[in-house]
Amino acid sequence: MHFQELAHSLGLELDEFTALVALFLETSRADLDRLVTALENADADRVKELAHSIKGSAGNLGFSDLANEARQLEMNARNSNLSNAMGLIQILSEKLDLIDQVLSTYPIL
Repeated sequence: MHFQELAHSLGLELDEFTALVALFLETSRADLDRLVTALENADADRVKELAHSIKGSAGNLGFSDLANEARQLEMNARNSNLSNAMGLIQILSEKLDLIDQVLSTYPIL
């Protein structure tokens, strides 16, 4: 994952991109907490909405692996299939951790 390349592909300076990534991580972690609650409540519609939000944000920033996992969760929830949702939420969390590790190597202004 090369932030410089992702920033360039979006027409952003690296510091602008890293600021967006920091905001994305904060928002996505809150969404993950909401996903767990929605799953505990068997609320497939809410799971779908939250997964869609993560998918869109991740895709916009160029995090295609994360977007693909969120897309899978969204599609499953759309079909009221929550059987593997917790596993997908765990994968999303791990991918966010990886992005956070990369972000930590960049100075945030």
